[in-house]
Amino acid sequence: MDGRGYCASCAKFEKTDPAEYAQKNLVLVRQLEDFVRRRRSPGRSGGRYDCVVALSGGKDSAFVAWLFAKKYGLRCMAATVDMGYLSRDATKNIGFVSRKLNISHVYLRPPFLFKKVFAYAFKTDFFSKVNGLACHLCGSLISNLLCRLAFDLKVPYVVSGAFSPENRVLFKDEETVYLEKEFPSSLLRCLRKTYARWFYSGSTDGGQRLSIVLPLNAILVSEEKKMKILGRELGFGRRESFAPPLTNCLVSLASIYLYRKKFGYNPYSETLGHLIRHGMYDRALSLKRLKELYANLDGSSSLRREINDFFLSIKTKRA
Repeated sequence: MDGRGYCASCAKFEKTDPAEYAQKNLVLVRQLEDFVRRRRSPGRSGGRYDCVVALSGGKDSAFVAWLFAKKYGLRCMAATVDMGYLSRDATKNIGFVSRKLNISHVYLRPPFLFKKVFAYAFKTDFFSKVNGLACHLCGSLISNLLCRLAFDLKVPYVVSGAFSPENRVLFKDEETVYLEKEFPSSLLRCLRKTYARWFYSGSTDGGQRLSIVLPLNAILVSEEKKMKILGRELGFGRRESFAPPLTNCLVSLASIYLYRKKFGYNPYSETLGHLIRHGMYDRALSLKRLKELYANLDGSSSLRREINDFFLSIKTKRA
């Protein structure tokens, strides 16, 4: 924090040149438009599908699925990596979105893989090395599994609803999902013995290279606008069908609970701050919903019981 109480990210963003920021937006939007034109051209590469779209059941992935399947008219294969902790609302949203958009959908369910990863991470306090962000470890694993699916389908692109404010690019190279970059070698050796067929190990065998596409880095859409589009285009009538910011995953909630208890902070505060600064979330509404979340986490709510059950399921009693 500086003398005004600003964190490093806020202070850095304050110095952003508005003209430079607008130019960056324009470049990314043009790259996205060019990508869509190429994927819709008759001579495009790939098999049956133009892209694999990650569908988690949250508002961002639902919006991106609508964007690519309906607005852009691309042939999408939606895919969900089921960690074993999908909420009922997320599962309903996944089925609803894929049916409404009339797109193919598949669940990827490597048996017990995520339980092993989470047990390691929480028992060793691995998340503390990356400021408590469960998404850091989990996200790389999910991207890797989706890349393996795309590779098997001969599809060159995986589309994600993630937003990366510190590195706003439209495309990420396949090397970003090599697990060697994220996983401790001892854990990775153990996982590869059992899950080799699930993992993507790269296209060095002469296969087609893959890219991760991040359209929300180019299109800065507010939460309110996403909900209006999803309501109008897909018939979502209730805001409550989606979770509050950054809390649509039980593992993220468990890390929020644990790190507030141990270190006194929400590990997703910086990420949420980025979303607010870029106009994607409303500050007052986000603070209100976080207060409600903390009240549920600190009390004896059904959410707190779910977190207790999660820790017990990975044989780590934390709550």
